[in-house]
Amino acid sequence: MRLYNAYINLKAAESVESGFAAKKIAKKIEEEDKALWTLADDEEKQEAELDRAERDSDINAIIAAEKKEIEDIEDAVNYAFNVIRDAILVVHTELDELNELMMHDEVLKKSGFPEEVADQLEALLRDEVEKIVTHLREVSRESIKAG
Repeated sequence: MRLYNAYINLKAAESVESGFAAKKIAKKIEEEDKALWTLADDEEKQEAELDRAERDSDINAIIAAEKKEIEDIEDAVNYAFNVIRDAILVVHTELDELNELMMHDEVLKKSGFPEEVADQLEALLRDEVEKIVTHLREVSRESIKAG
C-alpha cells in the first residue's frame, strides 16, 4: 500500500506539474498574442500616418500650385497696370506737346509770319538735329570701339 500511495502521489505531482506547465504555456501564448495585436495596431497606425502624410503632401502640392497661379495673376495685373500707367503718361506728354504746338501756331498766326515758311524752317531744323544726333552716336561708337 505504501507503494501504491507513492504512485498516487507521484501521479498527483505530475498532474500538478503538468497543470503548472500548461498554465505557463497558456500565459506564454497569451503574451505572444498581445504582442501580435500590439504589432498589428502599430502597423495600422503607421499605415494611417502614411496615408495622412500622402494626403497632406497632395494638399500641399495643390496649395503650392494655387499660390503660383495667384502670383502669376498678380504679376500679369502689375504688368498691365504698368502698361496702362505708361500709356497714360504718353497720352499726357502728347497732349502737352500738342498744346504747346497749338500755342506756337497761335503765336505764329498772330505774328503774321507765313506758316509755310515756318513749316519749312521746322523741317530744316529737324533734319539738322537728326544729323547732329547721328554724328554724335557715330563718334560715341567709335570712341567705345577705340577705348
